[in-house]
Amino acid sequence: MLKSISILILFLNFCPSMSGQNKRIMESLSFYSKILGQEVKYSVILPEDYYKSNKKYPVVYLLHGLGDDETSWVEYGYFSQISDKVTKQCDVLPMIFIMPQGFRNYYVNDFAGTFLYQDMFVKELIPTIDSTFRTIADKSMRATMGYSMGGFGALVIPLKYPDMFAACVPLSVSIRTDEQYIKESSSGWDDQWGRLFGGVGTFGVSRLTDYYKKECPLYMIQNENIEQWKGLKIYIDSGDDEGTLAASNDKLHMVLTEKQIPHEYRVRDGGHEFAYWREAVPNGLRFISDAFQGKSYQGDLGNIEIRPTKLSFETHTSRKYQRKIVSDLPTIRI
Repeated sequence: MLKSISILILFLNFCPSMSGQNKRIMESLSFYSKILGQEVKYSVILPEDYYKSNKKYPVVYLLHGLGDDETSWVEYGYFSQISDKVTKQCDVLPMIFIMPQGFRNYYVNDFAGTFLYQDMFVKELIPTIDSTFRTIADKSMRATMGYSMGGFGALVIPLKYPDMFAACVPLSVSIRTDEQYIKESSSGWDDQWGRLFGGVGTFGVSRLTDYYKKECPLYMIQNENIEQWKGLKIYIDSGDDEGTLAASNDKLHMVLTEKQIPHEYRVRDGGHEFAYWREAVPNGLRFISDAFQGKSYQGDLGNIEIRPTKLSFETHTSRKYQRKIVSDLPTIRI
């Protein structure tokens, strides 16, 4: 009998619609996308004082990498603990964080028109979030942050829709120079890039399709009218142990510089892992907060120690990585 009661309590704690509790962290919620013809999942982190007033908040869309999902920023990134600490101690605005399911589509519309993810993001996801939560539904209070594939998305979506975003923080952007793109192995290229940008089964410069040039940030920045990005604040952060991405992120920085597009660019010690991205979050949030307030960036933070606290069972709708979170809580120093 006691065992049955315990199981019931756990079930109610993991099901916000039945428990009646005000949840700050909700994983794997979903809405039906007419554009994609399927459910799209997303997770949410609300500000600590969200339920204490009718105040509205800025929104940051956190985008995950290839192979991860809408829970990864919470489960591996400890994002709620880090953002709470930075908000309290570093003069950063409280924000709503939305983590959408990104599938394997680099947050773009595929060239074949069979999976129009970017259309869904702009035409369905953002309106759904604005109607569900107390957001400030204005470009001046909307930003993106993402790692790897999500770094690509965090950059390309604001570049495509600068009238909808004030700032972006791409981390370890999964982008390729032309040379790297051409040299990708056939199997890897066909599955990852060819299916998205066209030219499956091709080799050499034939891979540089017109659609690819239209959707790749490197080409967009070089070929399009840069006046459209005049108000967009950009902060790029990539590790010195990134391998090929170190060169492509440098290329991205050089192209932005050549086109005289203001941006921040950081290269720190580290590689393609959450240990690196967690440490990028405080500066990224400060950058976004300053952009929301119309301030010039105050500069990177320093001498801050963040000790993530254990996430209680009540805050989650999923137990997928609970054991990892409870047992692996590193101290983060920046």
